[in-house]
Formats: sequence, structure tokens, C-alpha cells
Amino acid sequence: LFHNMPNVCLLAENGFYYRLTGQEEWFNLYHFDYSWKNVTQKIMQAYVNRTDGSWIETRESSIIWKCPQANSKITKILKEELVQDLHDVLTLGRVENIDIINHDKYVEVKPAEINKVSMVKF
Repeated sequence: LFHNMPNVCLLAENGFYYRLTGQEEWFNLYHFDYSWKNVTQKIMQAYVNRTDGSWIETRESSIIWKCPQANSKITKILKEELVQDLHDVLTLGRVENIDIINHDKYVEVKPAEINKVSMVKF
């Protein structure tokens, strides 16, 4: 689709991966310590066990707790608890430069430096 457009760069996972026009291989500029992913996944799994219809999506650069029924009162409470638990544990573990993002129907944990804006500046 973009083969005839020089200097076009495709981004994936909020800018974690990029691919240049005419190339098949994906690259990334980031090299992080992902030790926070294990504890994050364990905390999220506890909330999957407590929340009907929720699941975890694991990506190279992030972990996402998804809950399509996030509008119910109980799910909103559980989602807020999840965000607080993640914040408490990651802060206590002195994990730095991590974003915990409370979206409408999911909670995402990822390195703070990974975003589309930083990749566009590249």
C-alpha cells in the first residue's frame, strides 16, 4: 500500500515497532527492563479471576487487562482497585517510568517512553 511513498514509516504498538517503506522487517528503538511484566500479569490475572468476561492481552511492549463490561458498577470498582493495586505494587517495587493508563474498557501498563508522539519526533 505504501510502497510508492518514500519516507513513510509504519508504527505498531504505539510506536514500539516501526517499519520503513519497502522493508519487511519491523524494528524498535527501545530496550527496557521488562521485569515489571511478571508481577503486573499476576495482579491482572487475579482481577480476571474476579471479573466475568475480562482477559489479559500481552504485547511485546505492554500488558492490557480488557473488560468489555466496564460500565457496570462492580466492574468500575474492580477496575479502580486494579489501577490502585498496580500503582502500589509497582511503586513499592521502585519500578520507574511506567504508565498505568485507565482507559474506558481496559487498563494498560507500559513503559512511559513508548508513545506515538516520541516516535514521530524520531
